[in-house]
Amino acid sequence: MKIKYGLYNDFEQDAKSQDRLHEKYHEEDRKVRIVEKPMVGKFIVRAIGEILRIACWIALIILAAIGLIAILYPQSRTDLIFVLNDVLRQIKTMLRL
Repeated sequence: MKIKYGLYNDFEQDAKSQDRLHEKYHEEDRKVRIVEKPMVGKFIVRAIGEILRIACWIALIILAAIGLIAILYPQSRTDLIFVLNDVLRQIKTMLRL
């Protein structure tokens, strides 16, 4: 028969998290139990940050693929240079430089 240590492991994990919380909030009395409540604002900020991080990685991968294709194929390289020159010209006209 196998002995389950689930309750003991939960107790150890809770004790470690309480130690971390006591250090975080500078609480000396170990008899005090600290409970962190989830905050909606904190959750939204973290979610938006995570979404932005993933979007930046996707954009970076796409730009790296475009650059690699432009290096490998001469026709796409000339097309890319033409498009970039056109974009630069349009930015200059928008900024009236």
